[in-house]
Amino acid sequence: MSLGETFEKKLISREELNQVFKDSYKKKCMLVTLKFTSKMGLQLSEYFSKDKIKTLDNGTYIVEGAFPEEEGLKKFILSFGDQCEVLAPLKLRREMLDYIKNIYTKYND
Repeated sequence: MSLGETFEKKLISREELNQVFKDSYKKKCMLVTLKFTSKMGLQLSEYFSKDKIKTLDNGTYIVEGAFPEEEGLKKFILSFGDQCEVLAPLKLRREMLDYIKNIYTKYND
């Protein structure tokens, strides 16, 4: 039984394969800026590399990084509760607002 197409094995190095995966990941990512309250403190280094965490004069934290543009990102952000705010991109901020409104509607009797 044949589907009409043949597969030709292509030799590719491990480095080339890793680059293909990195490039694919970058295409599906967006640059996100998150603001955390001072209460988060050292916990942030459990989730983000230290070079991505900036401490502001008022004690809050800013984290900038590339994150996959998928449903899991919203859930990850929500896992920080009211200790986290999406500053950018505006599209994600609006999506978070809609997501939170939907949750609120389900629990608002």
